[in-house]
Amino acid sequence: MKERIRDVLSKADCDYVEIRLEDSQRTSINFTGPDLEECSLKTDFGGNVRALVNGGWGFTTFNDLEDLEGKVELAISHARSIGSRRGESFKLAPVDVVEAEFPLNVVLDPADISLDDKLRLLSGYNRLVLEHDKRITTSSARYHDVKRKLTFANSEGAWVERENIDLAVSAGPMVRNDKGTFFRRAFNGSSNDFGAVRGLEDEVVKACEDTLAISESDSVVGGEYTVILNPIMAGVFIHEAFGHLSEGDNVYEDPNLQKVMKLGSTFGFSRLTWRTPVSSREPEDICP
Repeated sequence: MKERIRDVLSKADCDYVEIRLEDSQRTSINFTGPDLEECSLKTDFGGNVRALVNGGWGFTTFNDLEDLEGKVELAISHARSIGSRRGESFKLAPVDVVEAEFPLNVVLDPADISLDDKLRLLSGYNRLVLEHDKRITTSSARYHDVKRKLTFANSEGAWVERENIDLAVSAGPMVRNDKGTFFRRAFNGSSNDFGAVRGLEDEVVKACEDTLAISESDSVVGGEYTVILNPIMAGVFIHEAFGHLSEGDNVYEDPNLQKVMKLGSTFGFSRLTWRTPVSSREPEDICP
């Protein structure tokens, strides 16, 4: 495949062209209560071509490599049509040609675990929730993993291959009573080890006990309080407050965000902003 792609790129009649590929395998298993709502193993392959001619960009996508030459020509024709109307001189900034491969460093590959074994694991967590206490209204258990191989190649000679894995599991109860609806999840994930989603029985039981305790507690009266947040909850608040705010596509599309999201801007009061002196990275020199 590598030789063929490079051969196609070398014959392309344009100022610049690149090809991106993604080959993935995904497992999804979902329980709601005793019902198995999804148990699937999917494979996907796709890619795209981006070409530059006289300052005009052309783009096309595909799901197989059967007519790769035709897809490259289609992207080039789009770019040529746009470029001829623009009539602009356009050059890409010079960059080093990179040829690199980043294979997986896997402890236990989820692709080596059968779908039956994954289903058995999640079913056990789900059953543990449902059987824990009759006050538990229902359960939710989710498992997913995806293994991807990403490839980038361009007409300047670059070739980059990267593999990655993402997997996660969560399981927990939902309790409904006259005070409201309450839920908590036990969860874990990894980027290279299926073992991370095994052996979570104690965490699942604790999620059940915590949810039941919260469901029986008194409601908090509205007001201002001093609170202590665990790292996970603190991370969620920071993600919602600053993560989404700083997403590039949102900033690009919103002139108001462009005024707000500038380097050096201060958000909130001073304790939310940490400064690290350039001269030192020692913990005692980091000051709020």
